[in-house]
Amino acid sequence: MPIHILLTKADKLKRGPAIATLREVEQQLAREGYDASAQLFSSLSGEGLDAAQARLDEWLAFDEVPPLNAEPPQSDSGPEAL
Repeated sequence: MPIHILLTKADKLKRGPAIATLREVEQQLAREGYDASAQLFSSLSGEGLDAAQARLDEWLAFDEVPPLNAEPPQSDSGPEAL
């Protein structure tokens, strides 16, 4: 099962300490043998939102699903084809 860890409250730390914490978590995951990823995230500032969404899209294969507003494919067997 894939694991992706969001280190929340990233806006509470300065950039240097936040990156250091992220690296520490990544190293600990590797030492423990987890096939996992981690990222900084802040719902307040929006930091990491695009990366988290991209990870979920990748896992759920949303890149293969047409947008909701896409036109349905045309069929040659409908009444218009006659």
